[in-house]
Amino acid sequence: MKVRRANAALDGAEARLRGPEVAVNLLASFNLEPIEPALRLGLQCIPCRPQLRIAPLNTIEQTLLDKGSPVYQESSLATVVLWRIEELLPEVLLPFSSGGAEVLKRQVNFCGRELNGCAAPIGKRGIAPVCVDVSGASCVIRTGTELPVDYGANERGRGTQS
Repeated sequence: MKVRRANAALDGAEARLRGPEVAVNLLASFNLEPIEPALRLGLQCIPCRPQLRIAPLNTIEQTLLDKGSPVYQESSLATVVLWRIEELLPEVLLPFSSGGAEVLKRQVNFCGRELNGCAAPIGKRGIAPVCVDVSGASCVIRTGTELPVDYGANERGRGTQS
């Protein structure tokens, strides 16, 4: 309720005080409606007037690989991908029943290469960055580059910088 009131108060302020209007593409493997007000409030703190473009549910890969999608055709500040870890890499939740740390590290690295593959077309076009949140192993995929962090488990079970 407080988030909605804060959004309403900010929406009532003069446009010149709120910053520029910016579009943000949101692609998710889950329903974003419950968190949309919080996303808008966070973006308004930049300051800006966010226009959230929410793609249809579970169309992440299709949207990123379709050169005719709004991600490529319309100007935006960024494209944010929100993917639940249990959908992207379910083995992470049960590492010992999935073959242990070494198998899990290979699976996580494979997943990182797949994410980079989805982001590569965006990097080639030189447009807004793609941010990927896999709920617990967040990373930013810099357009046209490899993942900056190797999320494989080291001897203490934590990710290591690459």
